[in-house]
Order: sequence, then structure tokens, then C-alpha cells
Amino acid sequence: MDVIQINSFRSQQDNRVHALDPGPWSVLVEYFLNDHLQVESKQDAPLFNGVVYKDIDEVDPKTDDWGVDEWTGKHFEKRRKVNVKQVSLLVLDYDDGLTIQEAKKRFAEYEYLGYTSYNHLIKNGVEKFRLVFPLKTPIPAWIETDEYRREKAWGDWYYLRKSLEDFAGNCDPASFNANQIFYVPSVHPDNVTLADVWHTPGKLLDWEEFARGDTVERSIKVGRPRTTAPETHTSDFQLCPDDILQTAEGPIVVRD
Repeated sequence: MDVIQINSFRSQQDNRVHALDPGPWSVLVEYFLNDHLQVESKQDAPLFNGVVYKDIDEVDPKTDDWGVDEWTGKHFEKRRKVNVKQVSLLVLDYDDGLTIQEAKKRFAEYEYLGYTSYNHLIKNGVEKFRLVFPLKTPIPAWIETDEYRREKAWGDWYYLRKSLEDFAGNCDPASFNANQIFYVPSVHPDNVTLADVWHTPGKLLDWEEFARGDTVERSIKVGRPRTTAPETHTSDFQLCPDDILQTAEGPIVVRD
């Protein structure tokens, strides 16, 4: 991949797409290999994703998929699933699914960045980390809707769910939400010695080699696997404080 699109977000509640200038993968590698950002709270760190969103002139003006800057009056794209065009980075979030050594062995042949997340080793010694894979070519992740805003056609991302899960192993299912955002490498000042970041050179991940399902499997927006589920509960997922609910009025963080 020659260049990748990175977007920056100030917080989980930030619904505005702040698109950075597209640049080579090497620039992101250099940035991530710097020391973790030291912050008192995870929520103080910025977030990112590697998604290509619609330009503002591609957003339907009859919808509320765009916003208006209160200072300049200019329109901007909102971070919404229907505004996604392509995914150029596959980011996998691990929370007691694999150890770092298991992940390094599993993905040894691929080009990727790895970094420990804010709560790495804090609770019961659980390893928490993220892996960032540049894609050989971006995965189409557009959604076409009818006049009533009902989804009727989807890009390849929504047909690759099973293959992406098989590739990733046991990671947070929110990783397969095309519109997901992730914290940059950050750590509490008292835990700096626990933080780690690494870069593994290798081949680019080629999604076109993955099996494509015959039907759409929508990405899970929120929730993590239950360890025990009540017999009366039909879902395998539960809401967590940092999960985001995508609503017609915009994203809502569960803890809020």
C-alpha cells in the first residue's frame, strides 16, 4: 500500500471525522514506535482509525450524516457507518484472548504494528494489546440504502466477517466494526515500565485471498463475550462501560 488514510478523534464522543493527510505506512510506524503517551486517564488519550470516509459533497444533505461547525459554519462528515467507504487498516484489539507471544507467533509472516493498551497487565496480569495491519488494498466497506434509509447493498467488508475472525483469533468483536476507533498507545505515568510497542516487517495482508461469505454478516458494534450467561439471556454479549451505542442521534458511550 502506497499511502494510508488515518483519522484522528479527540474522544470516544467525538463524532467528527478529522482526516489527516494521507501518508505512507512508514510514517505511522515511526509515530507508534515513539514512547507511549503518558496520561492520567485512558479517556485523556486521542483515538484513531484507518478508514476512508465520504467527502462532504458525497453525503446526502437530506440526512444528518453531516454536521455544521459552530465557528465557521462549514459542513463536515460525521463518523457514521453509512459514511464509510473503505477500510485501509485492520486493527485487532486483544483483551485476554491471546498473549503477546502467541500473537507474535501467529502473525510472524505479516507486516504489522503491535502495542500494549492502557490497562495492560493491570488486572490479574492480563495482557491487553492491539495489532495494526496495513492492507495490501483497502477493503470496500460502503453501504447503500434505500429512500427509507434501510440497508440494501454492502461492500466486501460485510461479507468477510467470518474470514477476518478466523484470521484474528479471539479478539474483541468490536474490531470488526468498520467504523470503530481505537486509542493511540497510552499509559499511566506510574505504569510506563509495563508499556511495549513493536513492529514486525513482513508481507501485507491481502484480504482478496480470504473467503467471501455468500451473505452479509454485520459487524458487532458493542459488547464482549460473557463468561457466564443467564439461562434467560439469549445473547452472548454484554455491554461494557466504554462500549458505544450507535443511535440515530449519534454515538452514546454506555457509561454516560
